[in-house]
Amino acid sequence: MDDTVEYAESAGVPMPEVAAPFASGMMVVAGLGIVLWRLPRIATGAAVAFLTVVTATMHDFWNADEDDKSGERLAFFGNLAMLGGALVFLREAYKN
Repeated sequence: MDDTVEYAESAGVPMPEVAAPFASGMMVVAGLGIVLWRLPRIATGAAVAFLTVVTATMHDFWNADEDDKSGERLAFFGNLAMLGGALVFLREAYKN
């Protein structure tokens, strides 16, 4: 978790020692909610909200140094793929 806090701090996240564990916990709970299909609207909504914010702000490869650009691009597109999946689950949650 220390690495996550440091990464959040380097990205300018306010109160990274609180935000990073909260965000990590939120994704674990959202993932469990999706897998178990418990409170699916809340679980998928939380995942979509998290991924939307984090993808654009934490993995902005277009602003990264040349040494970091490749890793940030990989994380950006990985998150974008997960966001697409979360949106599909969100649509399914609202069908029921």
